[in-house]
Amino acid sequence: SGMTVSANGGLNLSILDGWWIDAYDGKNVWAVGGGRVFPNPELQDELEIVRGALEEEDTRRRRAEEAAQALQDQDPLTALPTRRVFNDRLAMSVVHARRQRSKFAVVLLGLDGFRGLNETLGRAVGDDLLRSVGTVLEQCLRQGDTVCRLGGDEFVLLLPGFKRDDDVV
Repeated sequence: SGMTVSANGGLNLSILDGWWIDAYDGKNVWAVGGGRVFPNPELQDELEIVRGALEEEDTRRRRAEEAAQALQDQDPLTALPTRRVFNDRLAMSVVHARRQRSKFAVVLLGLDGFRGLNETLGRAVGDDLLRSVGTVLEQCLRQGDTVCRLGGDEFVLLLPGFKRDDDVV
């Protein structure tokens, strides 16, 4: 026995040699065999098992896609947004600034001496420092501002909604 999904989304299930489930109309399973088509209620249980298996597989696939998306959007170490999210928010800030005739600031931050710290005290200490810096930066920002980790020891702040240059400082 084997299972295939047809091009039109219908389910074809090989039950026994020469017998196939070709359609399900909500009430009956229609079996084809020996050139005849007839309702076959005995195959309903098998169809429910297959439907359940397909739904489970679909749920697993969706969860895997969501996890992959989360990895693209959230830095696994700091839980901050990633460069991809920053690029999207930067594009939105450009459009918003033009419409509102406002300004925004982009601030790049790097941790001086981070490589040396990582090499002498170990990666675990370096990771703790990166998480702490991310937390402190988040706490210092206004609602609507964005802090992202670009990678390594680099962070970027996106600060929208300013009218004057002096407002950034």
